[in-house]
Amino acid sequence: MLAAQNDIAQAVARNLQVKLMPSDAALLEKRYTQNVEAYQLYLRGRFHVYKLLPDEIRQGISYYQQAIDLDPNYALAYAGSADAYRSLAVGSEVSPPDSLAKSKAAANRAIQIDDSLSDGHTTRGMTLFWGDWDWSGAEKELTRAIELNPNDVNAHTYYAHLLSNTGRHEEALSQVKIARELDPLFPFAGALEGQFLSQAGKFDESLDRLQKTMELAPNFWMPHLFASATYIEKQMFPEALTEARKARELSAASTYSNALECYALAKLGNRDEAEKVLREMFEIRNTRGMPASHIAIAYLGLGDNENALEWLEKGYAEHDPKMAFLKIDRKWNNLRSSPRFIELMKKMNF
Repeated sequence: MLAAQNDIAQAVARNLQVKLMPSDAALLEKRYTQNVEAYQLYLRGRFHVYKLLPDEIRQGISYYQQAIDLDPNYALAYAGSADAYRSLAVGSEVSPPDSLAKSKAAANRAIQIDDSLSDGHTTRGMTLFWGDWDWSGAEKELTRAIELNPNDVNAHTYYAHLLSNTGRHEEALSQVKIARELDPLFPFAGALEGQFLSQAGKFDESLDRLQKTMELAPNFWMPHLFASATYIEKQMFPEALTEARKARELSAASTYSNALECYALAKLGNRDEAEKVLREMFEIRNTRGMPASHIAIAYLGLGDNENALEWLEKGYAEHDPKMAFLKIDRKWNNLRSSPRFIELMKKMNF
């Protein structure tokens, strides 16, 4: 069965008239497991993880673990598990420090088994990015992943994330464009391209890309979330409010939508409603958790800079992964001259 799949992959490449480099052909030929059942479990894991919803991601992790149980040296399954735990930590906000520690352990195991596996280096790079704020270490891993497999969509996408969050916007847009062109039907790359365009100050281009991603994947929450943030940058607060609520309707996993809703309401002058959303945010934080930086954004919208700074400092102390946006999020511009904010930037290695 696995041999037949390799033959199919080669045939598809020929029929599409794709010119394979020797390294690409080698990747198509390589078998990461001889166990057919383990391979099928790996595919099931990917299917569930890429729905980017907490319960689906947990289901995917379960399939990856079953694959590993059948083949303890299945590096690809370890890499998949690493990416899934990263997604739980960042997108779904599930116990970020614990989830990122599990992500790093799985990525390290994947690399230990097979150092030539791009997926292992990609996922390790992202744990260094979100979990350690080690920008140079993350870049080393992500560029190594691309060197090993230039067609690795995730490697290009995540490298773009690193570049964008550290202010290297044109490089970021170049990388995410490669990712989208490699897989035009992958809405995750399209949504992130919209986010990176916004972070580069290209707001209209951002909204255009996000709209196309919404058309591609109507039930995907992420482009609505990034559209809300982009409308805030354009000071189009009614539209920002609509998109924040749509994102939460599609998935309550990311509480960034709550923060953006509070921010937009406050800017619209609906202070009572904004404060109600903030109280709801505290309830969520006390029950299932919420990044401290999201509380900080809510306070910022309400004009309470003192509490905004206090919650950013909590974000640093709690190792909130979303602190990785501190350098490029324009909402913080009026605090950048504050000694406390400057100190945070230094601690974050920016």
